Amino acid sequence: MKKRFAYLQCAFLGLALVAGSLDAFGRPDPADPGAPVPEVNYRSAFSDYQSYHEPEPVSWKQIHEEVAGVRGHFGLPMAI
Repeated sequence: MKKRFAYLQCAFLGLALVAGSLDAFGRPDPADPGAPVPEVNYRSAFSDYQSYHEPEPVSWKQIHEEVAGVRGHFGLPMAI
């Protein structure tokens, strides 16, 4: 059983090394100063920021009428 597990470990290690070496062929040399690099785009985290604006005041009567129409635990019992 231990030999079988050792074979599986060796096989996995070999596959990992082969896969890692094949991946390196598609990349440019990092030591080459003339190697092409992807374009870097900067977008500020605050580009969509909108400052706080005080909401327009609403009549208390209008607010009470809206809340009176709400059913459930906010207002009238729910009809089943």
